Formats: sequence, C-alpha cells, structure tokens
Amino acid sequence: MTLLTIIVPTYNRATSLSLLLNSLADELVLHQSHLQLIVGDNFSTDETQKVLMEFQSKYPFVMVLRHETNVGPEENFCRCLERVKSRYVWILGDDDLPKAGVINKLLDLLKDQSPDLVSLGSEWVPAIKGASQGKAVLALKPRIVSRLDFAKKVNVWMTFISGIVINREVFLAHQDLSSIRRCMGTQLIQLGWVLPVLAAGERFVVLRETCVLATAGNTGGYRLMTVFGVNFPKIARSLLGEKSPEAQAIIQRTLLGFLPGLAWNAKRGTIGNFLKEDAWPELRTSLGQYPIFWLILYPIMRWPRPIALLWYIGVRILFKVLRLIGFH
Repeated sequence: MTLLTIIVPTYNRATSLSLLLNSLADELVLHQSHLQLIVGDNFSTDETQKVLMEFQSKYPFVMVLRHETNVGPEENFCRCLERVKSRYVWILGDDDLPKAGVINKLLDLLKDQSPDLVSLGSEWVPAIKGASQGKAVLALKPRIVSRLDFAKKVNVWMTFISGIVINREVFLAHQDLSSIRRCMGTQLIQLGWVLPVLAAGERFVVLRETCVLATAGNTGGYRLMTVFGVNFPKIARSLLGEKSPEAQAIIQRTLLGFLPGLAWNAKRGTIGNFLKEDAWPELRTSLGQYPIFWLILYPIMRWPRPIALLWYIGVRILFKVLRLIGFH
C-alpha cells in the first residue's frame, strides 16, 4: 500500500510547477512503491498542460487531473483528495518546494513514528530557485507532543497547507469523505480535514526543521482579517468544540502572535494582494469574548496611528518575551 500521497493543486504557475515536479522526480522514482503524486490542474491557460504532459511522459505513474473548467482552488483540493488511497496525504502548494532530501526523511519518519498529524517547519523566501536553497535539512528530529501542545505550538500555521501531513486513515475512521467540503467558501477548507484529525488522533509530531521552502507574498485575493480573525476562530470552535482547550489555545495564540501584525499592516495599507476590508464589526462579534482581543487588537485597530504603532511594538516585545519563557 502507498504510504504517502503528495497532492499539488495548480493553476497558471507553469514555471514554479516545473521546478517543483523536477525536484520531486528522483524521489518519486526511488520511492515509487511508497509514494504517489497527484497533480490537480484547475484548467490552466498558460504552459501548465505542456509541463504536465512532458512530465507524465517520463513518469506515467503520476496522476494528473485536468478539470474541464476552473472549479476554484477549494474544489480542486477536494477532487484531488477524493483520489487518494494512501495512509498519509500531504498537499503542496505549486509555488512551494520541499528541501533536498526531506521526502526521503519524511517517509522514514512516517514509517517509524506512525503519527496522526505532522507539522513541518517552513522557510519563507522572496523567490524559490531550487531545493538546495536555504538552510539544509540534515536530519529530522521529531518532537512527540500532546494534542493540546500541538494546538499551542502550531496554532494558526495549521492553515498552511504545505506545512501539514495528515493521517488519512484517522480522518476516515471518524469522518465521511464528503465532509472534506464542510469549510467550503472560508479560504480555509483544509481545516475540514486537519482539525478532525487533531480532535481524533493520538500521536502528534512537530518538526522544527525548515523542511519546506515557501514563496513569500505570492497569495492574495481574499480578506485577511476576515479569514483569520472571523472564519478561523469559528471553524476551530465548530470542529474542536466551543470550549475545548485546543480551540481556545489556537484562538488565543492567533490573537497574540498573528492577528496584531495583520491588523497593523492593514492599518498602514501594506496588505499586498489582499482585499481591503472593514473587518471590525465581525471581529468584535467573533473575538469580543476574549479579554486579549480588547487588550491587544482593539488598540491597534481603533486608536490613532502613532499611538497604535507604539502599542503594536509593545505587543511584539511581549510576544517575544513570552516565547523566551516557554509560551508557544
């Protein structure tokens, strides 16, 4: 039985896709009996189809799903997931790249540790040039953690699809396959399979090693604060339980370590390709129950800019101090 399936959803990124596929080629051949690759082409209009045809001619065991229309990124993910037969599944963004040797080491980890969820460290760069870029991964040193510690340490980064490997068998033991679409329309559809495995699983691994090269600033087209300040807490409470320690840990750490930076960048107008928004009313409804929201996020979003900047700097210092003393 195949141990791991790598899914690569793609749309109009022929150059980065070609780099990713060529980087995967040697390990695909070496581990053909344990490793499967599924590429979901969302009706690309650039050179993607040519790239895939050439790659598949060399490696016919690779599965390519080309949709007849652009079905959207979330549906692309789901249609690929429905084809998976392996125990583990890992979705890789078409503009991300595993570092050299990581897949081989990851397969060994999956065999030896039998985890239910794995969190992979990432290194964000302006442009990816090859799998040898950045700090080399000489070995994986897995930390086995509890469910609550996984929620604390990974929190908002469970939304980074290229950074999470899930045990598909655990998911299917507790969920119907059709439930993978439960978070459709939130920009966080992946939480529909990640969080149920967190809730039902028993063995969780966190890797500090930066296993994945990720392209900084290469996404956009949605409302950042709405997605992470409204949708994310709602999904966490829904799938983990309204009062569960894991949901509360995820939300509070997102409030302290992630949302302040988003709020400040939105205030000064540096949000890249993301849509402008007035998320305050929904945020107040979603997060107003948490004192930390009023203590940290409210001043950044609502106070005059010079005072908000000083407050934001203070929040960053506080977060760094908390991390130094063991708060994750």
